Amino acid sequence: MGVSFGPAALRDLRSILAHLAHESPRAASEFSAAIIDLWERLSEFPDAGAPAGTRGHRFVMISGFPYKVFYRPIGQSELRVVRIRHARRRPLRFS
Repeated sequence: MGVSFGPAALRDLRSILAHLAHESPRAASEFSAAIIDLWERLSEFPDAGAPAGTRGHRFVMISGFPYKVFYRPIGQSELRVVRIRHARRRPLRFS
């Protein structure tokens, strides 16, 4: 199954990477590797995440980082990452 990033998720990813790179280039590199690992895991196990609302949205934590990745299926062969948010932020509402 393919995994793609929506526009808001790409903005989130760029912002997180910029923040991490400013604080610690190593952390930014480790975060990038964790995203790639997550991408591969979701492509094999699309139902790995916990439900996040009623429209098929799910979320998973990024290993080693306090961020949640929210995604949903697009048809039968693709997952779309819709947001990446810090776990302490107010939860997203998917109704």
